[in-house]
Amino acid sequence: MADPSKPLHMSAFLGDLASTNNDLALDPGSAKEVDSRGRTALHFAAAEGHKEIVEVLLKANKDACLKADVGGRIPLHLAAMKGQVEVMKELINEKPESILMKMHGYTVLHLCVRCNHLGALKLLLESKYIDDKFINSNDPNNETILLTSARLKQFETEGYLVSHPRISLDSKSLAKAFGFENSLNNDQYEKLRGNLMVVASLIAQMSFRVATNPPGGFWPGDTKEFVDGCPGGSGICKAGTSVLAYTSKSDYHLFTACNALSFVASLIVILLPISQVPLQNKCLVGILIILMWSAIILIAATYVFSMRMIQVQTDNEIFSKVFSLAPIFLPPLIFGLVSYHLIQFGICPILNKIYGIAKRCEFLDSTVKKIKNLKSTAVNKLKNLKPHGCCQV
Repeated sequence: MADPSKPLHMSAFLGDLASTNNDLALDPGSAKEVDSRGRTALHFAAAEGHKEIVEVLLKANKDACLKADVGGRIPLHLAAMKGQVEVMKELINEKPESILMKMHGYTVLHLCVRCNHLGALKLLLESKYIDDKFINSNDPNNETILLTSARLKQFETEGYLVSHPRISLDSKSLAKAFGFENSLNNDQYEKLRGNLMVVASLIAQMSFRVATNPPGGFWPGDTKEFVDGCPGGSGICKAGTSVLAYTSKSDYHLFTACNALSFVASLIVILLPISQVPLQNKCLVGILIILMWSAIILIAATYVFSMRMIQVQTDNEIFSKVFSLAPIFLPPLIFGLVSYHLIQFGICPILNKIYGIAKRCEFLDSTVKKIKNLKSTAVNKLKNLKPHGCCQV
């Protein structure tokens, strides 16, 4: 609302009543003038909450109440967005039909909720100029004022709207208002499920191939120790078993464990979505993402250990040094990623739920206290009534 370009607009913006009266006396038609953005002086006065100037401007040109600027906002919209309750009363009394005008599909009720002005919202809900259908109408996002307040986590507004007799309550509204609605819509869920299944299928295929075709090949036949490379202490290197299982036992055990865990993790990721398990909430989606990260990191570890076993172990081999350092960095990386997703999809949603429940309980507690105070006040008044007063009543 800055940069008013006309004298009357400037005095209305600054709240200068004397200058406003003087400008109107010199040019009564200036109350109808608009600036480059379609705003009248009433727009500026309403937005800034100058009640006395609003009254003067309404006497000069009450039709300005219905004048929309280039943004589709009438003075009542601006007053509601700024929470100017007294100004809203003047505008509604002068032009009651202004309360029904919308700003690009948003009612003045939606504007109050989006800007978090509960006092202005209460004034509108008590108005006799709007019906229940208008109060419970949807905005361009297909949200009622109750759904919008729930999405914005306005707990006090939520509590007021839920208890108001003119607000229609359905299962969707109540679920969202009290935090039981799923966090992902169907399109997002389907896209995420498809991406996870594609990647998991690829990792499962890789793990299966590595398990059935290990690096280094197989022993073609039963081979005695110290014969054809069969190491001592092995007894007999059995036909069909992996060569590296005997020649690089420690690395091969790690290689096998990483490959098996990667295969199992990817199978779980594939199994859960195709089993029609309800995954449309943050916790279960978080579990899937953690499993996916684990499968990717484990298949990478499988590659590292396989390269360690087949590389020539010499001091001049740079790859040998890199691969020997890889196990040092993998555990912290896995721990960090798992911790991040546990916090994002597990701990944070739980804390948010607890915070929301605490806020709602606080609101209900304050409401109960108010009811008790009203009850005690009423009882005291009844006790103080004289007998003849009771008879007259």
